[in-house]
Order: sequence, then C-alpha cells, then structure tokens
Amino acid sequence: VAGCVLWRIGFTGELSYELQVPASYGLHVWQALLDAGGDLGVRAVGIEAQRILRLEKGHLIVGQDTDGLTQGFSAGLDGLIRLDKDDFVGRTELVWQAEAGTSPRLVGLQPDDPAVVPEEGSQLVAGGRLCGRVTSSRWSPTLRRSICLAQVAVGQAEPGTAITVRLPDGRLLPVTVTEHLAAVDPEGARPRA
Repeated sequence: VAGCVLWRIGFTGELSYELQVPASYGLHVWQALLDAGGDLGVRAVGIEAQRILRLEKGHLIVGQDTDGLTQGFSAGLDGLIRLDKDDFVGRTELVWQAEAGTSPRLVGLQPDDPAVVPEEGSQLVAGGRLCGRVTSSRWSPTLRRSICLAQVAVGQAEPGTAITVRLPDGRLLPVTVTEHLAAVDPEGARPRA
C-alpha cells in the first residue's frame, strides 16, 4: 500500500511490527493482513491481549503506571538517565532526585496467592502504613498467575520485600516485590529474535 510505513517495534514486548497507513486505507490493509495470514493462524485480538502482553513484559502505560508527578527514577527509567551528560532540560531536578533518593519506584509485584488479581488502584501497606498503590494488574495466561506493577515508597522497592495489598473488600493480600518489572522475558530476547 502506497504511504504505508512498517516499523519493527511494538508495545507488547514480543517480536512485533506496527503499520502506519493513511486512515482511509485502514480497513483495506486490515482485511488484507487477515486474508494473507489466515493459513498462519493470524487473527484479530482485542486491546486486552495487548494490555496483558505489555504487563508481562513490564512496559508501563503513561497515565496508568505513572501520573503527573511521576519522574524518571519513579518510572523505572534509571538506566536511560545519564546525569554525567552536559546540561539538559530537567537535569537539575534529576540530580536532586538522585541525591535525595526518596522518589517512589515502579516495581513488579507477585501475589502470594497467584489466583487473586488485585484491583488497580488498591493500596499497598507495609508496617501498618500506606506505602503505594497497584497501578496495573492482570491474570497472565503465560504464567498462569496474577501479575502486577505498582508505585511504592523507595523503602519497600527492593526485590524480595514483602508488602500487603489492601483489597477493596477489606481482605489483605501478601505480595512480594519482584527482581524485574518484566515477569516474562526480563532479558528482552524475544523482540530481538
């Protein structure tokens, strides 16, 4: 299709391709892809499949896993922040955050009861004190258990830390901070296949 751009990129953390086409060609390209891939098992899936895959991979959604106050270190982007570079917009604030070491952290959580999927927005508690909130949670068909992302206070962000989710019905669900945001393929090998 003339004007179609293909990128080898994706939000799911899998080997993916995204197409950009003029809106008027959308239906034609959609049908052509389904027809051409029919023998390969290509089929349409909804947004929920994308949401699950991105969560398994630990990819954040801006506005869900972050908010208007979230800064680089709080979003798990430490590896992308280079404070040794010359001056850039936001550097002073980032240096201050790094020195203060008090920014909340985006972490992965593994519920002790793998069948319970905590509601997004559920409070996190440690030592009887509020320490964060669940930002994303889903049942992972790949892992056959629930998985979560959360914003937590820096003191509870270390892998292996046990904290508690206060569920809306009042029950308490023990969870453990995971080593990686990604519950599936933390090394990132799949998109590079």
